[in-house]
Amino acid sequence: MQKTSRKIPFEIHLTTENLSVTDVPIFKKLCVETEGRHLVIELSRGNEINQPMFSKRILLNNAEESISFAKYLAEKFDSNNFSIKRIKIET
Repeated sequence: MQKTSRKIPFEIHLTTENLSVTDVPIFKKLCVETEGRHLVIELSRGNEINQPMFSKRILLNNAEESISFAKYLAEKFDSNNFSIKRIKIET
């Protein structure tokens, strides 16, 4: 019997700089194009209480693959003028 490898569920979050009103629809469109979702986290304190972010759940083979994929996504957002200031990966 051949052993099949099971994929591991990962959740990737990319936090970007604050968005202008005109950037929001462009950011949302990019999130949809990359099969993720747009979120805005509201913090109770700090200099920036609103944090726009991209979130995506995906099945991958291992942690190294999740890091590579998260970096690929961050580069895609950066190339569309959305500077990524934080990458977070959860299992």
